Amino acid sequence: MNHGGDKRSLASLIERGAELKRALVDFALSPRMQRHLERFMADGAGLDEVLVEDEAIDAVDRFALLYRLPNGKACWTSSWPAGRI
Repeated sequence: MNHGGDKRSLASLIERGAELKRALVDFALSPRMQRHLERFMADGAGLDEVLVEDEAIDAVDRFALLYRLPNGKACWTSSWPAGRI
């Protein structure tokens, strides 16, 4: 933990976290994951229900971080290049 008050270091960590989150969401929204995401969203909201923006964002986050594919792997580990994270 950085106790020296180096704001540049903290800012770079926050920026890196934002980059990783963007990459994870991009992966979850990719054509490769589209079928799984649609099923996850339909299970959560029902076929005729439309999610408001904050509910949809929360659902994509849950999908990206928690959803297990039929093979048992987490969504984000299914084919994520190890060096990219």
